[in-house]
Amino acid sequence: MKSRGLSGRKFRCGCFGVVIGLAVWSVQGLWAQQSSQLDTSRIRRVAEKKFLSLERNRTVHRYRGDRVIPAGEILNGHVVVFRGSLDVYGTINGDILVIGGNVLVRNDGWVNGDITSIGGKVEVEEKGHVLGNMLETHVDNLFLLQTSRHRSRFRKNACAAPGENPQNGLLFRYNRVEGLFLGWDFSGNGRHKGRYFSLYGFGGYGFKSKAWRYAFGIRRWFIDPRDYRLELGFDIHDLTDTKDLWRAPYLENTLAALFLREDFHDYFRRMGYRVYWAQSLGSHASLRVEFRDDDYRSMSKATNWSVFGGKKVFRENPGLGKYEGKYQTLRARLEWDNRKGYHNHRKGWKVLLDAEVAPSRWSNTTVFERYVLEVRGYFRVSTEENVNARIILGASRGDLPIQKNFELGGIGTLRGYPFKMFPGNQMVLANLEYVVSGELVGHSFMDDFYLILFADAGVAWMGGPDQTLQESWKYLHRDRVKSDLGIAIATHDGDFRINLARPFRAGRKDVVLTVRISRPF
Repeated sequence: MKSRGLSGRKFRCGCFGVVIGLAVWSVQGLWAQQSSQLDTSRIRRVAEKKFLSLERNRTVHRYRGDRVIPAGEILNGHVVVFRGSLDVYGTINGDILVIGGNVLVRNDGWVNGDITSIGGKVEVEEKGHVLGNMLETHVDNLFLLQTSRHRSRFRKNACAAPGENPQNGLLFRYNRVEGLFLGWDFSGNGRHKGRYFSLYGFGGYGFKSKAWRYAFGIRRWFIDPRDYRLELGFDIHDLTDTKDLWRAPYLENTLAALFLREDFHDYFRRMGYRVYWAQSLGSHASLRVEFRDDDYRSMSKATNWSVFGGKKVFRENPGLGKYEGKYQTLRARLEWDNRKGYHNHRKGWKVLLDAEVAPSRWSNTTVFERYVLEVRGYFRVSTEENVNARIILGASRGDLPIQKNFELGGIGTLRGYPFKMFPGNQMVLANLEYVVSGELVGHSFMDDFYLILFADAGVAWMGGPDQTLQESWKYLHRDRVKSDLGIAIATHDGDFRINLARPFRAGRKDVVLTVRISRPF
């Protein structure tokens, strides 16, 4: 990739990002080293408690050292391997837990349960079969993080969205509208006559906004706590909300704001209540329908402080203008996910359809319909190569509020363009990545990294409020599409990467450098 070079400001931001990213990476390494010295029997007990579904099967086969399940052998019960790897040619009717080794499901091998590798990798050959979830994690996560038994096994950071997927623990975040925010996220589980319920929520205080935020709810589920769970829930809330979590998660945004004076989220206050119904549709699909009654309010920038950042200032937080006010909406979310691996996905698909409607017969400041279709695909070319792709289509009808619109450009979207350069109420975005193991490069320094070539293309535009969806999409033309090309280097788990990108056809000469501590998709 040729370029006249990075601009001074972008280069300084990139250097700060590299320093902070390496610091975070080093701290994680120290935690892992310290955790590796913990009592081994305690590690096994905690891991079995967290990752084995003992309510389904209490038979546990424990082994030390490498283990092979030969073709034709059927093993009923969970399998735990300590300080060794596991090859599966036969059938295991239960979960697999491997501590300090890898799991490889061979062609025609069957695992009728979940697979967890602590300190290793999970691989499934082309004709291998795994009916449950797969997770690659580290020993330190056993003691630093809370886990969830259904689908998402654990939450990676304490800055995750409060209330939506609660955990017991400290909430910490930093942004330009609240400054430092500290709170406590809680959850509890109980059982009564075969029916399950959970109280969840959080409470916290923004020291610059001088405002309390909270959520409190109750959920109850029926039928099957795992694959076919029917769940009903209700909550009340007063939130500092954002529409930009798909662009950058809370933890990454907090570190960028705290150390680099870069805030990738725009914020608004959302107060009200929610009633929802959720249904698991087997091990790969789920449907969620909710009624929302919310009051939206603008928020202003409250601080310009960060550890670094020089003379930079935070962006002003955009106000909602005429879109402040009352909204009663019906929202539905259908998701199908058969990806292999919990975090560093190498195979499978994820399809998400999200629809939200604000009808005229309800109490709504503006009337609108909003639809998002997202498709992700992960294709393993070889054991050292992968191709990953994502397509997002966003469409709307009516007078879409600014807190619901689409914006492209910058981190997580069109990586070669300025941040949120292209707003609109309709959107198309495509991302493509070719990922190759650094071991193929031939230099020992690259053995612990992946080399990534990527391309982005997308466009956002404004359709008229009185136009139908079909009429609005007549504005889509290939001459409007913006695209970029780039190269990145990333750690094996994808949680730390350095990107270099530039526009493909535009006249901009500067290369855009970004540092991420999360995968873009």
